[in-house]
Formats: sequence, structure tokens, C-alpha cells
Amino acid sequence: MNRVQKAAVIIITLLLVVLGTAYGAGYFYFGSHFLPGTELNEFDVSFKTAAEVQDLLDQKVKSYAIAVEERNGGREKIDARSIGMKYKPGGTVQKLLSGQDRLLWFIPESSFEKTDLGFVLDEKLLEEQISGLDCMQNMSAPTDARILYKEGEGFILIPEKEGSKVDLEQASELIDTAIRRGESSVDISGCYEEPKIRQADLEKKYETLKKFQDVIITYDFGDRTETLDIGKIRDLIVDDELNREKVSAYVEELAAKYDTKGTERNFVTYDDRKIKVSGGNYGWKIDQEKETDGLMNAILSGQTDVRTPVYEQEAKERDSNDIGYTYIEVDKENSQFILYVDGNPVIQTTGISGSIENGVYSLKKPVSEEDGKNWCLPFGSGQCIYGADMDISDETSDLDTAEETDSLDDLQIDDLEELLSDPAPVPEEDGCFAIPEDSARDAFSQCKKGMPVIIY
Repeated sequence: MNRVQKAAVIIITLLLVVLGTAYGAGYFYFGSHFLPGTELNEFDVSFKTAAEVQDLLDQKVKSYAIAVEERNGGREKIDARSIGMKYKPGGTVQKLLSGQDRLLWFIPESSFEKTDLGFVLDEKLLEEQISGLDCMQNMSAPTDARILYKEGEGFILIPEKEGSKVDLEQASELIDTAIRRGESSVDISGCYEEPKIRQADLEKKYETLKKFQDVIITYDFGDRTETLDIGKIRDLIVDDELNREKVSAYVEELAAKYDTKGTERNFVTYDDRKIKVSGGNYGWKIDQEKETDGLMNAILSGQTDVRTPVYEQEAKERDSNDIGYTYIEVDKENSQFILYVDGNPVIQTTGISGSIENGVYSLKKPVSEEDGKNWCLPFGSGQCIYGADMDISDETSDLDTAEETDSLDDLQIDDLEELLSDPAPVPEEDGCFAIPEDSARDAFSQCKKGMPVIIY
């Protein structure tokens, strides 16, 4: 080996020794220092020891502050000092350092690490800081949009108000979580209480109400009226539309109030007794199905008018006293038949009563003869008043005239004997009330279909 070769071997050997020493020194050095290009929680910690990094993290904690973003651009700050926030090493930094791959320490490589800051804070101070934020003071609750009705102005749509009330529990949880994650800001604009009803939710209903606000329907019930205006119509609107079920319920209320068919009535008898009579088929009855349809159409067409309900059955009078002053009265106990015309008793006579049911009935069409009965006044289900050949003592003269009949002294002896003779007895017949034939004939001429018949 010549001198040149020896020199080369020596140089190479020295270089290897230097490189080996340098590599070993680096390998040893990065056993306690972070590799080049290492970032931890946004800090460049290259060539720093665990202690130095912990000092950085401690400074990070001490300088920590979080921005609380509020509604309408509001912004407040909570800092570490105000909540007693302190760094608390937990061995994480050392663990990251020990886990480095030092074999290729000499090759720079970017490494981004994230670790919990490892801090403690005072929960009570944090709670006080959150509740002490300006946005938590003098809060006003939101108000819902609503529709008001003012006389002379009609309906007014008042929009909602957002208010400034924050849900403290929701905001506290959001801020607490953001701080523990080390975030620099937190948005609590979604923690404000919102109106439950907004203007847009009421637009369709508002337009519907405006359409109906001038509707006034007055029901005519004789001496009584019932007015349906917007104050009541608004209760018939569901989901921004006139609701048939609601309208039907309103008609049902009218029927319950004004129908008289079969109801109990106060009645003053011919001898001034005050009684109650119930049952029978006489009276008013609203056809609820047809009236619901009619009322729906009247409201939807914007009518302002007097309305007569659609009736399933009508009576002679629509006033509270639907019997009126022209009617037949039958007192079963005292066997009395009385016919009133315009409030005057024109016929009163004694009769013979079968088993007839109490109630107020509507007279059917009178017939001069039916089933062997003369001058028949039918009512109810198979019931009637009819004329029969009865003893003269049972008859009462027509109360419509003041003229007296001829005295018995003027009658012929043959006529007198005929009157005093015993007529065939009139049998009691269920469902019937027999009266003297002359009275029945007279009543027949004055009675019309639909006339009230009061039986008690």
C-alpha cells in the first residue's frame, strides 16, 4: 500500500468515525429533544426538551382566551385567569417524545402532534363568568307572531320578536366544551330562544280571516236571533281553512238551543194551571247536515244577511212559544176538549178518552170519515180525536156565539123524548178521544194540518 492509499484509508476512517460519532450524538440528543420539524398544538417544538415544551404549554394555558360569538355580531371574551385555569402536566409530552423514531433523525420531516393541554379550572368561576356575560343580562323573551282583531280596523298581523333570551344551560355546555378542547372561539348564536310562531306561519290564516272579517250572518228564530260574525267564525278555522267539523259543531249547538221537537214545554191550561208537557212530534228540528252545507257556503261567499236555517221539520210558530194561539188542548184527567183560535176558546166539550199518550203533536190532515169514525182529527202514531153520538149532557155549545139555543119549553115533545132517550154508549178506544159529533164537525171545519195538539 503506497502512501496515497494509506492517506485515503486514514481519511475515510476518520470520516466514518466523525460521522458515526455525530450520528450517535444526534441519536442520543433526540432521545431528550423533539426531532426537527415537529409541531405540537401549533407550537414549533423542534430541538426542545419535554420540560421546555411543558413551559410553552404552561404559557399557552396562562394566555388562553376564548371569544364568545353572540347574535347580531356581539362578541365577548373569557380568559384563563378569570376561570382559574392552570396547566397540569400529565406525562403526555414525555410520551410523545419517547415515541419518536430517532433512527433517521438527520432527515427533517414535518410532524404535527396534538395533545390535551392538561389544565384544570375552577368550575364555579367558569359558571360565574358565563352567567356574567353581557348577553346574559336584561334578557327579553321572544314573542310569537299573532293576529289581532281591532274594531274598525279588522285583522292585523303582528310579526314575531326575536328577543334576547339565551338558554343558559345550552350556552354553558357549549362554552365549557369549547374551552376544554382549547378552541379559540365558540358561537352561541344558536342558543337564543326562538319564537314558536313566526309571521310566515300565519300569512295564509291572516288572508283567510281578512276574507271573512266582514261576514255577518244573523239567524232568525222569531222573537230571538243568533249572530255569527268574525268573532265566532275565527273559531271555525283550522289549519288556515274553514273547517266543516267545526261548522257542523256550531250548527249542532244551534239545534240544541232552538230545536223544539219532543222537548219539554211550559204550558198554561184552559183552567190556568201551569204544567209541563213533553213528548210528541210537534216542533222545530234543524236539518243539521243540510244547514252545515248551507252555512259553509254562506261564509265562504262572504254573505252579510239574515238566514233561516234549513229545517227537517217546521212548526206553526217560530217564537219561543212555538205552539202559538191556535191549537187543540185535551185534558185527559178531566175529559176536556178545547179548541183555541187566535187565543180564544171557541169550542170546549167533554169527551171520552182512551189510552192516548201525552205530548205535543202536529195535527195530520183532518178527514171526515176514517175507519168508522166521523170528523176525525188524526195526530201522532195512529191517534185521533173524532166525533161520536153522545148524551146531550156531555155536549157544550159553541163558545163562539153568544146566542142562546131555544129552551126546552119550545121543543116538540117528540124531540124531547128523543133527546132524553139513552144513546148507545161510546167505548173507550186506545189512542182515541171521542167528543160529541156536532163539536167534532165544528172543530173539523176550523182545524188545519200542522196545528198543535196538546195532550196531558
